[in-house]
Amino acid sequence: PFKVENGALFRIGDPTLVQFWAKGRIATRAEVDASVASGIHLLEEPARQQGHDAMRELRRLRSAFDRLLAGACPA
Repeated sequence: PFKVENGALFRIGDPTLVQFWAKGRIATRAEVDASVASGIHLLEEPARQQGHDAMRELRRLRSAFDRLLAGACPA
């Protein structure tokens, strides 16, 4: 685990299955994109405060997420 200000984060490995749900059904790509867009600032602001390395890591993780999204929920 990684200690953070309000708890701990765990790296649990690569997913074996990725699904996105909305309103009790598989989400559309547009719904996933809107959800990410509405909340990414909650990760960007603390990363900015932590500096260049944190922003680079957030970009790396976002890129990995985008690759998962492309496979799980094509545009």
